Amino acid sequence: MATQVSFYTGVPDVVAYAQRLARKVVQAAQPLLVVGPSAVLQAVDVQLWTFADVSFVSHAWDDAPASQQRRSAVVLSRHSDWTSAVAATPRPVVLNLGLPLGQVPSSVQRALELVGLEAEAVAAGRAQWKRYLALGLTPQHMLGSQAP
Repeated sequence: MATQVSFYTGVPDVVAYAQRLARKVVQAAQPLLVVGPSAVLQAVDVQLWTFADVSFVSHAWDDAPASQQRRSAVVLSRHSDWTSAVAATPRPVVLNLGLPLGQVPSSVQRALELVGLEAEAVAAGRAQWKRYLALGLTPQHMLGSQAP
């Protein structure tokens, strides 16, 4: 089965959108791996703990003990590239917040890409879209201005 790829473009607040999208994936009982630049992941970590007064999304960092990662719905990866992050912490759903794509391992059933409003983010998103096409995958376009 080919990996399903969804691009959310024009996202006004990538961190807040990532938190909402992560919550939606977790509610569907799908383990999630989140990859991206360290500063963005740190902000997502805070959002996952504090988005509501009485709840949070169970998550761990990829350097946590394996038992903690298994118990966590979401794992945040500090790897600097998409492919090695997925190889080190296989999960069926990957949320990418800005790492360049290498290969898409067969263990990934769904890839989610968030593209912000900044010109640099838009250019990187276009390049990422082309990488998926080169791998024989057809991304699905979603408007990031709409709630996940």
